[in-house]
Amino acid sequence: MVPLMNGRKAYVLCQAKVRSRIRSYDVEHGVKRRVLARPMASVAITSVLALTATAGIITHTKAQNDIMQRPTSNSSKSNQTKTTPPGNRPSKAATKPTPSKTTAPATAPEPKPTTAAPGSYGLWRMPIYGKPFDEHYTKTLGELTDAEHKLIDKQRTIPIAHWFGDWDTDPRAATSNATRIATSKGQLPVLVAYNIPFRDCGSYSSGGAITYEAYASWINEFASGIGERPAAIILEPDALAALDCMPANDQAKRIAALANAVATLKALPNAMVYIDAGNPAWQPAATMARRLQSANISQADGFSLNVANYKTTADNQRYGDTISAMTGGKHYVIDTSRNGNGSLSADNWCNNPAAALGQAPTTATGNPRNDALLWIKIPWESDGTCNGGPPAGQPNWPFYFIIARNAGWL
Repeated sequence: MVPLMNGRKAYVLCQAKVRSRIRSYDVEHGVKRRVLARPMASVAITSVLALTATAGIITHTKAQNDIMQRPTSNSSKSNQTKTTPPGNRPSKAATKPTPSKTTAPATAPEPKPTTAAPGSYGLWRMPIYGKPFDEHYTKTLGELTDAEHKLIDKQRTIPIAHWFGDWDTDPRAATSNATRIATSKGQLPVLVAYNIPFRDCGSYSSGGAITYEAYASWINEFASGIGERPAAIILEPDALAALDCMPANDQAKRIAALANAVATLKALPNAMVYIDAGNPAWQPAATMARRLQSANISQADGFSLNVANYKTTADNQRYGDTISAMTGGKHYVIDTSRNGNGSLSADNWCNNPAAALGQAPTTATGNPRNDALLWIKIPWESDGTCNGGPPAGQPNWPFYFIIARNAGWL
């Protein structure tokens, strides 16, 4: 304990200590103090400190300095108190600390996709996701030269569309898995729905759903697997361009099935749907525009061109722009996977050895209506048992190495 002092002596001593502390604070913080005409506030505060000193306890906290010394506008910024606007001040209830609760660790949620308005094409700002070059393909390669190994390594970096059809026993699980992986990487998957009844007019890629009722159910499952995740969907390659191989009654059923598929897929919040429209050498633009309109192009985002074909990008853009003008300005995408050597003979479309790999996928198309150049056709998969190829969809590596060499990739 500090011994008690005479009141007058304690008062004088306390004044001296207060003045000394004030000067030290001013020097340290660069405060220029105004002289008060009647220092009543200082006298009152000093008296309080004197009483404290009499009890043998002198405290000097920052809070007391703030009361005794009102800094002017020349004070340093580090000592200025920020004032919250009245409208932004939290209520007492909001500032009252809430006891923390211990909860069991939860599984990390799947990244939430950004919702784009239908028809905005904003999802193309995402990097394009490609189906992985999986073990199924690796096992079929056989022995490779060093140059072929380098080509395959390059091929692994190029995003390619993921096809779905009657070979998928669980379409919901298949599309869910593909879109989940793509979303986790922040990328946009390109999915091809290829299961229309009487697919490919019964030719090399024949198959598809048995009935249109079964097809509607398949589309529902295909869509359910995608859910809220982003996806660009190529709807039924060749289905409209090849209508002429069917009786009129079946043509109407196919068009109705496609229109229903568009409505189902566009009910998804982040799906872009492109109805396939063949290629420039197949149907006149006016014919294709009418078919697209019947198939609900008004609700879709656009149409796709040149899937598994060889026509040049320039030819497809001219054709696409013409159709776009007839369908209310709808956008389109182009398959460039095998169009590096341009417009080859229409009669030699199956595993054509004169073909070449085309421009890698990009959204920098130079045309505001052409949303993207894509590799929709998987270039090492066979078109069918023609020109020495295996059945459609099977790896055809000799052909792939030929068209890679034609493109200067090998």
